[in-house]
Amino acid sequence: MRQYNYDELESALKIDEFNLDECIIRQPELFRQVSEKYKLEVSKRDAAKQALNEALAEADAEIREAAADAKERVMESDIKSQVQLHRSVRAAKDDLHTLAMSTGQWEALEKAFEQRMKALDLLVRLHGSQYFSTPTKVLGAAKTNQAEAIKSEMSRMRRVGRVSK
Repeated sequence: MRQYNYDELESALKIDEFNLDECIIRQPELFRQVSEKYKLEVSKRDAAKQALNEALAEADAEIREAAADAKERVMESDIKSQVQLHRSVRAAKDDLHTLAMSTGQWEALEKAFEQRMKALDLLVRLHGSQYFSTPTKVLGAAKTNQAEAIKSEMSRMRRVGRVSK
């Protein structure tokens, strides 16, 4: 199966109630792709955390070395402040923030696909129990015709997108 990007996977969340079999067939592959991409984002985020820790250590060493070379006495709080403002630390924090946001989006999409899987299961059960079928009890010609007309109109409106499901 082809690889989908985030937007395509997000739009694939929609369930076509008139084509449940296709939704069910595609679900495992779509979920696999989302899960793999989420795990990849987690590992990128973890690498960014490690890079931030390294940038913090390098900036700390650089600042302490510069202070020692200049024979300045620098307070620990001043060193911490300078470390936080160091260009490599700020860049590493920006990278980590960007990857944390991306990881959160992929995590949310993975959870949405888990919910989609549950919804598909429930829809199949409802169809299997003939929940959406015509009532078997005869209610009289007028009531049956009225119920069929309403059901037909709702179905038509759903197809054209005027009524949410």
